[in-house]
Amino acid sequence: MNKFLIFFFAFLFSGFQAHSQLQAIFGVNTFMVTDKSPYIEASLMINGTSVTIDKIAPDAYRASVTVQITISKGDEIFYADKYSLQSPIVNDTGVSIPNFIDLQRITIPNGKYLLELEIKDDKGNSKPLKSKSELHINFTDDQVTLSDINFIESISKSREQGPFTKSGMELIPHISSFYASDEDRLIFYAEIYNTSKILGYDQKFLINYYIENIDNKRTIPNYTGFKKFTAAPTNVVLQEFDITKLGTGNYNIVIEVRDKENTLITTKKSYFQRSNNIEAIPLEELANVRIEGSFVDYITGIDTLSEYIRCLRPIATPWEQQFGDNQLKEADEKLMQQFFYSFWHNRDSSDPEGAWLIYKKEVKKVNKEFSTLIKRGYMTDRGRVYLQYGPPDTRAEAPYEPAALPYEIWHYYKLKNQNDRRFVFCSPDLITNDFELIHSTAYGEIMDERFHLRILRRDTQTHDLDMNQGSNHYGTRILDLYNNPR
Repeated sequence: MNKFLIFFFAFLFSGFQAHSQLQAIFGVNTFMVTDKSPYIEASLMINGTSVTIDKIAPDAYRASVTVQITISKGDEIFYADKYSLQSPIVNDTGVSIPNFIDLQRITIPNGKYLLELEIKDDKGNSKPLKSKSELHINFTDDQVTLSDINFIESISKSREQGPFTKSGMELIPHISSFYASDEDRLIFYAEIYNTSKILGYDQKFLINYYIENIDNKRTIPNYTGFKKFTAAPTNVVLQEFDITKLGTGNYNIVIEVRDKENTLITTKKSYFQRSNNIEAIPLEELANVRIEGSFVDYITGIDTLSEYIRCLRPIATPWEQQFGDNQLKEADEKLMQQFFYSFWHNRDSSDPEGAWLIYKKEVKKVNKEFSTLIKRGYMTDRGRVYLQYGPPDTRAEAPYEPAALPYEIWHYYKLKNQNDRRFVFCSPDLITNDFELIHSTAYGEIMDERFHLRILRRDTQTHDLDMNQGSNHYGTRILDLYNNPR
């Protein structure tokens, strides 16, 4: 189970960087030593431009943070470590400190644990960054199992043992699950356990690996592969995809283990997000889409098609949004029909009309509840979040709280492959029904740890960037509702 905890906290620093925002990404992957106890790999990356630089010698500057990791089970502290993590040395304060990473391997038995992380800039004057997350480890010796899938930044032959050495190679982790447009390779590593014990020595088996779209679970064409293996106590999977042409979106990398009869034995998925500025759907490709006799053949009229295409934005990919916008400008009825059909056929080739009718029903719901005098419901932030992620598990509404602007807090127990995600919406006035998304813990959404101050801004001054708490207001429940969804 992969976990990625991303911190974005703003505060003032002393030293050469007068005002900075500490940024750190922490990832955990679980593995197992053959016939021994499981272990975790805890990877940490510090954004070098976000920490305070310290002069350690003439023309020598460095940054450092103190990291504390605690793993507990109930009242018992199972593991605790506190250490200093230092950046590379630079010889000029005008040169940015590069990102610096660390990897800790911690042996830990099967079970459920609480992992607590604390990071402190050694030369900064801020409070430490703190986070808590659950850690589940469950390896068995009576079935074939897969480790977590580890994303890799780079591979090289290892001449000596080091913290990043594994299977005779130096594997530098790609700690973030985000791949920017300038990254063209997705390398992944995993281990398969117990195939010789369960399948038998020298037995053949294979793995399928592919990239799937999270939204519709469809395999992305040209991003599939397979490899044959001979059963062993541990089999290593190290593969890569060229993602140059993989469009912006949310994906899973999937590994399936299958026996020689092609029966699925076990599978593992790992989430990643891609941003890529590639061209939208080519016109010549769309022009070949046949709509005769389909449900779209009966959807006519520029106004109707324009409305239907606009309401797709919350669930459309960036290049679909771009192409849809172009079609709205061109107002070519036939191409609009072909685009609309292609959109739903890509999501459910067996029943594109059924998929559209289900979505259309949800659009009617958000239009009824979230529309304003000048916006359709699907154009608002609440409407977009509802259509993109579904209805929240809990929704706290506070339209008339003393000293606070109207706000809502939505909570999702599970959001695609994310757990425990929150969205905070706020209205700038007491009249309109347009609530702006001001903070979320979901991947790719806006994040502002000072969101509660924005809600209290009617009589709370927020110019001080070190300020984390508003003044006391009678009846204010913002943080309580946020921390304790109900």
